[in-house]
Amino acid sequence: MIDNVRFFAINKDEFEQNVRDSGIMDFKAPYCVNTGEVLDYPKKGKLWNLDVNITKCTAFLNGSLHKFYNYYFNNEEHNYNDFNYNDLLRVISEIKFYTGINPLQTKITNLEFGFNIEVDKDPQEIIDKCVMMFNHKSPSKNLKYGGRGDYKEFELTDYNIKIYNKSKQYGTSKYILRVEIKIRMKRILERLEIFNLNDLMDKSKLSKLFWFFIDKIEKLHIIDEFEHRKDIPKRDMDKLVKYTSSFHWAIILRKPQKVKNIHINEFEKLIRKYNLDELKDEILLQLLNKFHQLLEPELKHVET
Repeated sequence: MIDNVRFFAINKDEFEQNVRDSGIMDFKAPYCVNTGEVLDYPKKGKLWNLDVNITKCTAFLNGSLHKFYNYYFNNEEHNYNDFNYNDLLRVISEIKFYTGINPLQTKITNLEFGFNIEVDKDPQEIIDKCVMMFNHKSPSKNLKYGGRGDYKEFELTDYNIKIYNKSKQYGTSKYILRVEIKIRMKRILERLEIFNLNDLMDKSKLSKLFWFFIDKIEKLHIIDEFEHRKDIPKRDMDKLVKYTSSFHWAIILRKPQKVKNIHINEFEKLIRKYNLDELKDEILLQLLNKFHQLLEPELKHVET
């Protein structure tokens, strides 16, 4: 659910004093090359996996709350397992304990929100063959990481959509697909009423975040494979090949809105006509089920 977070301590001096008094972190500070004098700022340290940075005017922490949980409680370095609401509360409590930080006196500026879902198909095939575009535009990044994982990212003005092969990244036996959004602009978080760490403990605000996430995932073009379908006439097959090409859309999106709408509507009709959105519907359902499981971990959920 919640993964990477960047948040500031509003009362920087109090935060610095608390971590100094606790003695839990060894800070590194720069020095003057000419004199050898150690400079006061910036100071950098680690709270398990979280980066702690203190400058003359600010103090902020950055890193994965999910990985923090696994580091701290399981002594494991990964985030391919589930990280539920109760786990999130425990992590925030531990950060508060070790740093003295008041969750209300923080300011979140970046946030990653996503889910690991089990799929029946190899995530590599899903990413390579089915995840095509976001809002008719090609991915900003399409990477293989030297054979260690498959990854596509769509970079927008305020946020990024990321899909990658979590099972290949960590060598798990199950097929695990990671779908997440990285919100890079504070204005989006504020629109969702997420200002500080305390807001991440509010289930209603997590629900708002989830539906914002789903709204963006619905704009992904995840198209079932159709190249070998015998029931699709050549005319429609040619249209599908054209409409699943980002090069074609690069031309169409420069045309007047009326023309764009004609092509968008025709593409959507073809998807519905030949049921090419079954994988996407399954992923959306998996995301919905996973969110409910993680938000209410104390409830028993029926597998669908």
